[in-house]
Amino acid sequence: NGVDCFRGSEEDVLDRYFQAALRFQADVIVRVTADCPLIDPEIIDQVVATFQHGAFDYVSNCLHRSFPDGLDTEVFSHLTLTRAWGEAGWKSEREHVTSYIYRHPELFQLGNVTSPNDYSDLRWTVDRLQDLEFVRAIYQMLRERCQAVQTPEDMQRSLDEMERVRNELAYKWSQNPQAWEEFPPAVNGERHPYRDVVPFA
Repeated sequence: NGVDCFRGSEEDVLDRYFQAALRFQADVIVRVTADCPLIDPEIIDQVVATFQHGAFDYVSNCLHRSFPDGLDTEVFSHLTLTRAWGEAGWKSEREHVTSYIYRHPELFQLGNVTSPNDYSDLRWTVDRLQDLEFVRAIYQMLRERCQAVQTPEDMQRSLDEMERVRNELAYKWSQNPQAWEEFPPAVNGERHPYRDVVPFA
């Protein structure tokens, strides 16, 4: 389709990012992941603007969670990526692109974008079959509505509706507990890197 792409190491994802940044001469990298299909472009813009207007090496909305899990956005400079690529030695730091950065606040200027309301208890990421079914139901709901979320009231109504959908699906899954046992709790048994790391007290 005429879209440039880059294919690098399957295991060393940090190197893949670094080589892709070199190839496309990226000064700034915006990182969103495929397990976040409900990613919000307005939140991406907020994180990018915070990075652009502050003296930061790295900005995300995940260092101190306030957005739903599944709206994860990270922005960092090519210089920061280069330093992480050259210094990260642990396998986990090579697999999870930015873990060396946010685990070393003494080396990097870190910034965090926070939601006005705390939605950190909400889970919108896709690691399990139940997550995928939830996201599909949300997309179906959005198709039927064909209405943009523009105000805090719109957002609250959408959140309430999404939780209603999740509760209905949770009940459905509870009626078929065997289905839970047929699938692992997370893709390849791996947890999202942010859930195992608390870089700040």
